Amino acid sequence: MRHSLSYSFNRAVARKLNETYWKYDLASNKPPDVVLKAAEQFLKARKKRTFEEDYEEHAGAIGRGGFAKTVLCTHKATGAKRACKIVRRWDERREPDHRDRRKLVLREIAMLTQLEAHPAIVHLLDAYETDEHFYLVLELCSGGELFEAITKQKHFSEREAALKMHSIVDFLAYSHSKGIVHRDMKPENILLTEKGESAALKIIDFGTSAFCLPGQKLYHKVGTPYYVAPEVLGTGGHDCMVDVWAAGVIMYILLCGYAPFGGNSDQTILAKVRKGQFSMAGHEWTSISSEAKQCLKRMLVVDPTKRITAAELMESPWFRHADRLSNQALGNQVMSRLREFSVMSDLKRLALVVLARTFNDNDVRRLKEVFWEMDKDKEGTVDIEELRSALQQVGIPPPTPKELHNLFKSSAFRDQDRMDFVEFVASMLDSAQVARHVDIMQKTFAHFDTDNDGFITQEELSSMAKEKGFEYGASAVSSMMLEVDLNSDGRIDFQEFQSLFSGQGPASKSSISSPSSSLKQFVTIRTSLPRQSTASVE
Repeated sequence: MRHSLSYSFNRAVARKLNETYWKYDLASNKPPDVVLKAAEQFLKARKKRTFEEDYEEHAGAIGRGGFAKTVLCTHKATGAKRACKIVRRWDERREPDHRDRRKLVLREIAMLTQLEAHPAIVHLLDAYETDEHFYLVLELCSGGELFEAITKQKHFSEREAALKMHSIVDFLAYSHSKGIVHRDMKPENILLTEKGESAALKIIDFGTSAFCLPGQKLYHKVGTPYYVAPEVLGTGGHDCMVDVWAAGVIMYILLCGYAPFGGNSDQTILAKVRKGQFSMAGHEWTSISSEAKQCLKRMLVVDPTKRITAAELMESPWFRHADRLSNQALGNQVMSRLREFSVMSDLKRLALVVLARTFNDNDVRRLKEVFWEMDKDKEGTVDIEELRSALQQVGIPPPTPKELHNLFKSSAFRDQDRMDFVEFVASMLDSAQVARHVDIMQKTFAHFDTDNDGFITQEELSSMAKEKGFEYGASAVSSMMLEVDLNSDGRIDFQEFQSLFSGQGPASKSSISSPSSSLKQFVTIRTSLPRQSTASVE
């Protein structure tokens, strides 16, 4: 079926309700201490710099909420356009102990970093705080909101709806596996990375999200009336199943062009939501597949204990038969780069990890597809067996178990048996290409040089390692300094830092990588990757 979308529900009413209907309460479930600690480190690491030093804010807001606005900004070092969510720190309407929104901001940072491996999460690039505001710098999604983009298309098919919903539900399955409930899934919070039908989906706005483990319940009424689940309106609490209900509403609208529970007032809408009665009897439903209808019937169930989970949805025929990401991007370059990365010096690998975290999603989109295809259990990491299986699947003879173990031991900083997405991106970067881009090098150097004095000290190096979750002892940090401190002044200047990548300084921590083998790896990598590959910084 192909149809033009013409929404009969009142979008102006929806936006108004979104801004004013429910308010978030700080007493919601807390994130695990280890996750909150990582978010704290992410924010504290930038205390010596300000948003104004690193970014130029553009006039006007591209989005507004109750206590925050989103603006367009430009990264001064690279010229990259990004979005910045500026949150007012204080709320005088709250009780004195809850007036500081810092805990809410830390919660949002924790969620964004916990979910960063999924292709549909918006990428958090920087965070700053002052006495008055918080600044969360995010990748810019220039394609606009999902529904607005779809309405500009002349036609929209069930197959296209399936592909969009596949991304959304796959994200929810991953998010729920991490104990995170979005709680405000709606089209306004689903953006596209760019203009055009091939754009990727991005889920945004975790301001009302919560950590909720199996068996736990949330009790604060959060959401938007068109998409809120019936259990949120009651007193028995709710959990991750509210996201499945909201996804069902979105899917319903994508397939027919109007909401299952409509109305011109919030009272009318919510009354229909409580009953949960909807119809698929109109003429626009005649050519919709029975598999799609079956999914909706299992998603829009009033009793959350009988509602299908996001993970179960991914195994249903309608979702399984949607076009999946191809693993053909996985090739010899993956093993070549892993081998090269595994013999780099600790400092060079740490620098590449820092650099990898600065990329927006368009920069590493292809790598994210490769990583997500390898990550079979969707935990946000790739283990030895997943890599071996992925290589065999595309006809590449995997290395010996010993070589694979050694690669992981050297490449995965925090867990010798698993590699996360940032570590994977870092291992795929072409350091020779990086070295030719002075602006990229300066940006990476600036992340280490937190006091902006033009030098990296041992203290700054140790602090950066801890921020990224890498535990180095004092002697290890001292050794990292010595290997690149060419003039022995106890500091690393920009030229010394650049020598790590240009080949003028120490490049490896063993003699395994000879010049001839490195050249062979480079030729293999550059000829097997398309020129537009995001693995190279071009």
